[in-house]
Amino acid sequence: MALNDLETLDRNESGIQTVISVLKQRFGEQLKTSHALLEQHSHTMTYIPSQLPDAVVFAKSTEDVQQVVRICAEYKVPIIPFGDGYFS
Repeated sequence: MALNDLETLDRNESGIQTVISVLKQRFGEQLKTSHALLEQHSHTMTYIPSQLPDAVVFAKSTEDVQQVVRICAEYKVPIIPFGDGYFS
């Protein structure tokens, strides 16, 4: 697959803003939207150009992850899972 073969989809701006608001209410300081932090989480190891996420949630449990997925699914907002495989 070549980069030109990738499908471009319209952003769900209203859904994204709603999800960020809901996640901020639920996760408080676990949700980050600072440019520097978003940039740290934008790098990829593929040929697809890096893109800034809209927010990053630092989940502390499996239940946190499940809630993020449910909220994003409800508003049709995609997620990019990332983790180190370790919960303290």
